[in-house]
Amino acid sequence: MSPYAIRRYRQTMVHTADRRSAVVYLYDAAIRALRQAADAIEDGRVAEKGRRLDQAMAAVVELAGALDLESGGELARRLNLIYSFVIRALIAANSGNNPTPAREGLAVLRTLREGWEQVALGRAPEAVRNTMDASHALRC
Repeated sequence: MSPYAIRRYRQTMVHTADRRSAVVYLYDAAIRALRQAADAIEDGRVAEKGRRLDQAMAAVVELAGALDLESGGELARRLNLIYSFVIRALIAANSGNNPTPAREGLAVLRTLREGWEQVALGRAPEAVRNTMDASHALRC
């Protein structure tokens, strides 16, 4: 997916879904691209690896950029560190042509996505929902 397509996707999703769902959609985009990148590395498809890592990077950078470090408190700061870890994993996967860092980043993103899905579906306690809402300030 090109940066333009990701931007259009994000705009569409943000305008048609609430902020919680938009965060889940960004996780979905990152997870899908990162899984495909790891598979491409394993299969020796270098061009595909590059495209998919770029897509995953764009989604993770978008998530990191949406963090509200002022009102998001400790959760926003911790998420920022986690997103930085995932970004470093993407760089390591690309530079070392190694699927292991990609799979490690993928596992982290899947765990975070599960939590956000519970929040988006209203299954998390209200205090958790409020804290997570404050951590990401998606700006359109």
